[in-house]
Amino acid sequence: MKILSLIFLGLSLQIVQAPTMLAQQSAITKLSFEQIGSVASIPKRIAFISDIGGASSLYVVDPEHSDIDLLGKLHVEGVRVPAHDLVFSPDKKQVIFLSTKLGSGAALWISSTDGSNARKLIDWKWLIYGPFQASWSPTGDRFAFVIRKENSSAVYTMNVDGSGFHFVATGDRFSWSPDGHQIALTTYIPEKQGRYLEVVDIEGTNLRLISSAGRASECVWSPDGKQIAFMESRRETTVEPKYDVSVVRPSGQEKQTVIENVPLYSHLSWSPDSRFLSFVSNFEGSRGLYTWATHDASGKRFRFLSGVEAPFAWSPDSKRVAYGENIIRVVDITTEKTRILFHTSGFGGPLWLPDGNRVLMYNTLSTRRIDSDDVNLYVTRIEPQYISRLTAENLQVWDISSPPNGKVIAFTASAKGNNAASSRVYVINSDGSNERELAVPSIEPGWFAWSADGNKIAFVKEMLNCKKCRPGNLKIEVANADGSDEHTIVNQPAWNFAPAWLPDGKSVVFLSDRNNAHGVYLTDIKSKHTQLLADVSGSIPNHVRIERTDKFVPLVWSPDATKLATSSAVPRPGLIQVIDVKKPATFTFSGIAPWVLNWTPDSSRIAVADLVHGIAMNSITPTFVDLLAFDGSNRLRLMAPSTLSGALFRMAWSIDGKRFACSGITIFNADGSNQRFVVKGWNPVWVR
Repeated sequence: MKILSLIFLGLSLQIVQAPTMLAQQSAITKLSFEQIGSVASIPKRIAFISDIGGASSLYVVDPEHSDIDLLGKLHVEGVRVPAHDLVFSPDKKQVIFLSTKLGSGAALWISSTDGSNARKLIDWKWLIYGPFQASWSPTGDRFAFVIRKENSSAVYTMNVDGSGFHFVATGDRFSWSPDGHQIALTTYIPEKQGRYLEVVDIEGTNLRLISSAGRASECVWSPDGKQIAFMESRRETTVEPKYDVSVVRPSGQEKQTVIENVPLYSHLSWSPDSRFLSFVSNFEGSRGLYTWATHDASGKRFRFLSGVEAPFAWSPDSKRVAYGENIIRVVDITTEKTRILFHTSGFGGPLWLPDGNRVLMYNTLSTRRIDSDDVNLYVTRIEPQYISRLTAENLQVWDISSPPNGKVIAFTASAKGNNAASSRVYVINSDGSNERELAVPSIEPGWFAWSADGNKIAFVKEMLNCKKCRPGNLKIEVANADGSDEHTIVNQPAWNFAPAWLPDGKSVVFLSDRNNAHGVYLTDIKSKHTQLLADVSGSIPNHVRIERTDKFVPLVWSPDATKLATSSAVPRPGLIQVIDVKKPATFTFSGIAPWVLNWTPDSSRIAVADLVHGIAMNSITPTFVDLLAFDGSNRLRLMAPSTLSGALFRMAWSIDGKRFACSGITIFNADGSNQRFVVKGWNPVWVR
C-alpha cells in the first residue's frame, strides 16, 4: 500500500469518469438519455464540497432555486459607492450614501435598492471626518445626517426629494423618536466641558437636557418611545475604553443603569418590540451579545449569547438576531441555538427585510476592494429550501464522484481535524440516505469509474505477491456499486490504469504499458478477454512520470473514448496534445501553462484553463478558461480572467451539454453566458 499511496499522490492523471463508448476499434455507441433514464430522472441538481457549515462537507443544491438572489447593483458611472456607509429606508426599498467622484469631491446620493433611479441630492461641501452618520425617519419621508466641519458637528435633516434641508442641533450621534417628530442626540457642550444627552424637536426647537453626567457618547430611542438608551464613558483611563449603559425616560426621569464598566464593540440596539436592549461586549473572556430585558417576571434581566459579533440586526418579530461579517449567522433568542446561513459565506452587513423571512446583505469579498466602484446587494432566505447537507459534521470531505445517472455519490472523508491521508471512501444516495463505506483505494480520476447505470464500479489496485510484478504494477477490479462481488478482470503484470465503462456495462477500456508500449485496451468483464485497440506510444511518454522534470502527464478521455487530451512537460512545456485514437492523429495547442479540465458531452471540444501571463507575482496569477475544438478549428472564451485555483477548480457539464457548473459554485450556459452564482463550494457533480 505504500507504493500505491506514493503513486496516488504523484500521478495527476485527470481521467474523465464519463462512460466510454468504445465497443470495438471501429464501433462507437452513443450515450443517450434512454441509457441514463427518463428525462425526468436526468441529473438536475449539483452535489459539491463546501466549508459553508464549518468543516468541508458534502452538499446538494438545486441550481434553479438559489438561496441567494441579486437584488440590485448600486452603480453610478464615475462614482465610488462605499458599501459600509449605505443607509437604508425603513422598508429597505431606498438607500442613501455619501459618494466620492474623482476630481469633483463628495455628494449625497439616493437610489432604489435595486440600483435604479440613482440621483444626486446635494454636493457635499463640508470636510468629512469619520464614517457617514445618517438615519431615515421612521415614517421614511426624510432622513437626518451629521455634518462634521473643522471644529464642530451638527445634525441636519432633508426630505427624500432633496428639499427641506435645514439645521436641527449641534451633535454627533442621534436617534429618531418613533413618531419622527423629535431627535435624541449626544453632543459636546464647551461651556460645560462635557458630553450630554439632549432631545430636540425635528424643526430645531425645544432643545432640552436629558442627562447631566457629562460623559454621554451614543443614544438610541426605543421603538415604543418610552425610553432612551445611552452610553457613558468611564472617568478612569484604561487601555481599552470602558462604558456604562443606562436607560432614561424622554422626560429625563427614571434614569436606570443597565450595566457598568464594560467594553462595547457595537452600537446599542433595541429589539423591535422594545423588550430587549442589546450590544456586543464580553463576559468572562468571551465576546458576545448582551440582551437586557426591560421587563422579566422571572427576574432574569440579562442574557449573554456567546459568539455573536457586530454588525447584528434584530428580526422584525424580535425572536432572532442575524449577525456577522463574511459569514452570517442567525441566533434564536429563546433557544439560544445558532446556525450559519449556509449560502452566505463571503457576505456581510445583514439587515432584515420587513417580511421577516429574508435578509438583505452585500458581498464583502468584492466591496472591500479599494477600487470598487459599485456594490452588489443580495437577498437571502432565512430558511434554506434548496441546499441540503448530506454528511455529518464530524466528517471532512475531500473529493466526490458520481455516475452519469446521478443516483449515488462516492466521496472520500476523514474524521474532522485529520488529513486526507487518513481518509476512507464512502458512497451515499443523492438524497442523503444509505451511507456506507466502499472498499476501494481511491475515487480520484484514473483510479475509479462508474458504469453508465451506476450499478457497477471499476477501480485500480496495486498488484502484490505476484510473479514478474514490478513496483507500481496495477490491476483492474470490478464490483457492484456497494462494493460486493469484487473480482479482477485485468491482472497481467503492467501499469494498467484509467478504467472506464462502455455504456452497455459489459466491457471496460483502460490504458496499459505492457510490452514496453503504451496502449489502449478493451476487456470483457465476464470472459476477461482483452484486446489492443490502439498503440499510443508515439504520443505518450514511455512512463507517466518524467524523470528529467519530475512532472506527471495528465490524461483526459473524451466521453466516447476515442480521443485523449494531455497537458504535460512533454514534448515541451505549455503544450496540450489531443490524440485521436481511431486515426491515429495528434493535434497540438500552445499556451503559457495550460491544463485540460474536461470534454463536452458530445466529445467535440475540450475545456482548457491557462494563465493570463507567465510572470511570477506575489498574488495568484489570473487564469481564464477556453473551449477548444479538438482539431483546433474553433476557440471560444468561456470565462474571463479570474483568480481561479488550479487545485480546486473543476467543471462539470450537464448531460445535455447545454450548461456547465464550475467551482464557485457558479452556473454558465454552454457558451459561457448567463453566469449565475449559486453557493460557495468546489468539485461540482450533477446528481438527481
